[in-house]
Amino acid sequence: MFQPEQLVLARLRRGYKKSQLANEAKVSPLAIANYENGVHEPKPEVLERIAEFLEFPSSFFMRDLQVEAIPADAASFRKLSRTPASLRDSALASGELCVALNRWIEDNFQLPGTNVPDLDPEILEPEGAATMVRNQWGLGIAPISNVLHLMESHGVRVFSLGQQCREIDAFSFWRDQTPFILLGTHKTAERTIFDLAHELGHLILHRHLTRPSGRAEELEANGFAAAFLMPREDIMSSGLYRASLSEIIEAKTRWKVSVAALVYRLHELKLMSDWEFRENFKLIGQRLRRNEPNSLPREHSAILSTVMATMRKEGKSRSEIALESIGTFQSDLEEFLAGLTMARIEGGSEGQDQPRAILRLVR
Repeated sequence: MFQPEQLVLARLRRGYKKSQLANEAKVSPLAIANYENGVHEPKPEVLERIAEFLEFPSSFFMRDLQVEAIPADAASFRKLSRTPASLRDSALASGELCVALNRWIEDNFQLPGTNVPDLDPEILEPEGAATMVRNQWGLGIAPISNVLHLMESHGVRVFSLGQQCREIDAFSFWRDQTPFILLGTHKTAERTIFDLAHELGHLILHRHLTRPSGRAEELEANGFAAAFLMPREDIMSSGLYRASLSEIIEAKTRWKVSVAALVYRLHELKLMSDWEFRENFKLIGQRLRRNEPNSLPREHSAILSTVMATMRKEGKSRSEIALESIGTFQSDLEEFLAGLTMARIEGGSEGQDQPRAILRLVR
């Protein structure tokens, strides 16, 4: 049976207007609106043209994924007012497919439960919230060895935004008490890690926000991320008072952040004067604008890597996983895994340094 909401999801995922789809399907825009509203069903030949243009299997439009649309005000978007509606809608549609993919993973694997604290932002400012999360997660003031693995171990589901939404850094949302982050993975490892911590800040500080995030919320999420990755006590005892840029470049790997992020944090904690801050950023602009020095290896998802490796051992291809989990071609699945799963290595496993027992196959 034709599912109207699947047509809406597919069209928004590809970023098309009703008029564009109508032109390719050789029907009127009113006909497309009627299909999406459930007034009429498309004839088989029309559905074939729709499926071909949107690059979805015809069967996708007959399948009920049972995933509710994600309202724009339920997700944290940076620069929301400057994000084109089509790009925002494409990202939200990607989020809906990732919810369906996560449900399939949960049906087949035992995943960590959610352990993300529900804090009152009226009481705690960003730095205090970051300290509370660190304490609850048993981190103290020590640097975090792998931020992505840490978040996954506490129930945060992380997927990639892929190339289609390249202009969006990241966004996050809650669905059925489960936190999701969709991450742009095309940037440096340092910026991706900071984006992860930034979105964790949104998930914690703005969990009950009833309006789209603005500049104030973005600054709060940045403050949370800086404090979460670079705890005040650890920075203060680091010996970086009035440090030179070369010393900062050498030290930044301890906290897995960019040179710019560490400079900001040192200035915020009064370990760098206003003049030194400005001079360092001049040097960063002149020397480091294109390349992050002393670069870090990219973090990969323990959950997604393990799921794909286990399914491969079970004889299931990624193409089969895509159809079974979200009803799409493999290309969409690859978008949600992009930059988060490692290439296959000798012995058929996926990468190294994966935490043991983070999930197991459900039999």
